[in-house]
Amino acid sequence: MRNSTGAILFTLYCVLLPTIIYADVSNSPLDKSLNRLSSSYHVIRAGTGHSLDELSSVNVNGRIYSDSPASKILDFHKNDKLPVFLYVFDGKSAFHLDDHKANRNAFLKDSTNREFLKRDPSLLDPAVRVKLHDHLLEFLRGYKNCDLLAACVCHEGSNVTFGSPFDYDYSDFGMAAFRKWLATRYSSIAAVNKVWSSNYKLFNDVIPKTTDEAIDQEYKNFPYMDLTSWCEFREFMDISFIEIIHSLADAVRKESPGLPTAVTVTAMPTVYSGWDYARLLAGGKIDVVETHRFPGDKGLIRGLNNNRTISFSSHYNNGDKGIRKLWLDFLNGERGAFVAAATVRGMLKGDGQSKGSWKKMFEDMGDFAALIKDCRLVDGGVSMIYSQPSIRTFWFVDNMPDEKTYPLRGAVWEVEHNTYIKTLGGWQVALGEQGIHPKFESYLDLQKGKFRGEKPKVLIANLMHAVSDSTLSFLKSYVSDGGVLVIDDTFAMYDEKGKPRGPGPIPFTSLKRGATFSYRSSFGEIKKPNKKRGVTKEFRHGAGRVVLFNATFVDYGSDKRGLNMRVLRKKLSKLLSDAEVNAGEGMGVKFTALPNSELFIFEGQGGSGYLAVASTTEQTQARTIQFNAVNNGNDIKIIDIVSGMNLEKSITVPVLQPVLLKIKTSK
Repeated sequence: MRNSTGAILFTLYCVLLPTIIYADVSNSPLDKSLNRLSSSYHVIRAGTGHSLDELSSVNVNGRIYSDSPASKILDFHKNDKLPVFLYVFDGKSAFHLDDHKANRNAFLKDSTNREFLKRDPSLLDPAVRVKLHDHLLEFLRGYKNCDLLAACVCHEGSNVTFGSPFDYDYSDFGMAAFRKWLATRYSSIAAVNKVWSSNYKLFNDVIPKTTDEAIDQEYKNFPYMDLTSWCEFREFMDISFIEIIHSLADAVRKESPGLPTAVTVTAMPTVYSGWDYARLLAGGKIDVVETHRFPGDKGLIRGLNNNRTISFSSHYNNGDKGIRKLWLDFLNGERGAFVAAATVRGMLKGDGQSKGSWKKMFEDMGDFAALIKDCRLVDGGVSMIYSQPSIRTFWFVDNMPDEKTYPLRGAVWEVEHNTYIKTLGGWQVALGEQGIHPKFESYLDLQKGKFRGEKPKVLIANLMHAVSDSTLSFLKSYVSDGGVLVIDDTFAMYDEKGKPRGPGPIPFTSLKRGATFSYRSSFGEIKKPNKKRGVTKEFRHGAGRVVLFNATFVDYGSDKRGLNMRVLRKKLSKLLSDAEVNAGEGMGVKFTALPNSELFIFEGQGGSGYLAVASTTEQTQARTIQFNAVNNGNDIKIIDIVSGMNLEKSITVPVLQPVLLKIKTSK
């Protein structure tokens, strides 16, 4: 701890941090490396610019290397001594497509020509995979004597370019691999034809629909479109992309067993990018993830993998807003930031805050990280579901107004016009106001009839558009056994392969969808915002219940008017209360939701813990907000870590930093 006030604050924050819980860290080289990453905060400078003294003055404590080990970079490292985040693939490998825009523009002129959809290089070309593997080994062996934080096996990579929609890969390699995969999934070509409503004679005849073909043939059937051919090809592309990344991670494990693996600037979950985060994080093969920001990304990474996977981000010196975001991400489990040359220059000039403030903030985060690792970020028994099949089918429906403009979209455009992702992020903020930071259940686990951990009290199935029969059966059992399932009226419109279930009752309810069922698109062009968005309906099943909650469509984080926020906050608070969800239950404390602020509750040992309150909105001055801690039969003290004073009813939240409180109970 650096000095009095900061020291106390640091302690509090750290105890607050959600990230990786390594209560029983083994002595294996990999576990030691992961503990190093999770127990501090790492600020990494890209490249060799700026002297060690300059970097130390703002607490930049590592560098990114992407140079060949045959270059002079190793001589530089001998003098620099800073730990290295090694980029084995830096965005110029087979994972990156330089001619993507040219192919895309050519395709717009002739969308019947699949020549433009042949990915080159194809990631399904065995020769390309060998080249990637050989390059990896060259770097690992060349840098083996360096102090490495992690090895990045994919940077800015995807099936396309970030998340820009385009139908790769129809190359000969892609089609051969897809047909082979299809033959392992179906017993015969007749079985494929039955599902796809096709008439192929041989597996080698199969050519999946392009997005344009699916649009031409199926939008006339909206919303009950048969998307099986299109969806299964998209699923295959997701699977094959993650398999490549995992194979490279396996090679790192074999060559350098103690070295963490990383992927950086990963595209958000979409139909095209290949980034199925349920598959990516399965099996513990990837240790560090830096996403190309999308709503709710930190909570998704943390929630899908029991806090094991470590989050990083890229930080650009954009003043107060960026600093507030850094703190929120830190409390959500982030353990490092990559800073570009311009960012460091801004820090050295004092942009956004003083030069000394940058150093202190990063030091504080590092100290907090060391303290918080043995605490548990409270989820309150609430889980959300991550469903890649639903991302596919809902994308097709949600983007109907734009039809064939889809190839022109870029990564940022997709973030702003992806209802699934914005809902995923918005609900995390809404739950965060209640002190709940949910786990995420993977659609892959649910299809196998299991939860990753304990059965949740409340399971939120926002926009769970595509649901397998086995998942429906498992969810029915979950509800009958006393669970609370939250759905909306898009629930289970499709099966996991993109086959529409058609007009009929919404599963687990008595409500009919009807032949003219309508959606609210992210643009509001299909239907204006649903006036009944705040209405909830409940259906009893055995010991549990299903709650139809159409406030799912609220774009929570961007609603400037606040009306939708208030509706969702009130309804969500009642839903959680009815389900007996109490964020501070493990410490015998009950917290009241704080508007426009997230509560981070960390449960420690012996009934004590910590509470962080961080603003989620931009503000120009400190504000005082009310809280309510209810004594549930225990002696409770809530202590401001900075002043050491006991608090009773209110907290003053500064402009940029969270407030950190210690909770002591007699429990």
